[in-house]
Amino acid sequence: MGKAKVTAKWIRENYSKRLSVGYCAVQFLLRYEEPVYYTCGSSGWYSDNYYFPEYNLLISTGYNPVSGTIKTDCNLIDKYEKQARAVIESPCSDFNSRERKAFSVSQLLDKFLQEVTK
Repeated sequence: MGKAKVTAKWIRENYSKRLSVGYCAVQFLLRYEEPVYYTCGSSGWYSDNYYFPEYNLLISTGYNPVSGTIKTDCNLIDKYEKQARAVIESPCSDFNSRERKAFSVSQLLDKFLQEVTK
């Protein structure tokens, strides 16, 4: 389907719960997710934006992410990002390793989202 180009203003007007994180800050946690939107400007790409309807939360990540309404501790982000990285980079030799890794990372992402939105 692909991601849709939108403005930061449009995202701010349509998503009241937003988490803004810098470029690559959650690259492992979001490895198996698809962004629904992207923003850009005169200097190029600004952000990818991921929506999680079960939490009514949008995560904006990039060089110039859309401003957030939810504050979270960087240590919390680092904690889950390190765990997701360990899962993704772990050697696995069986046929379903990608699926198992994706499932494990999705469970970590779910726990992260629960903590961020509580």
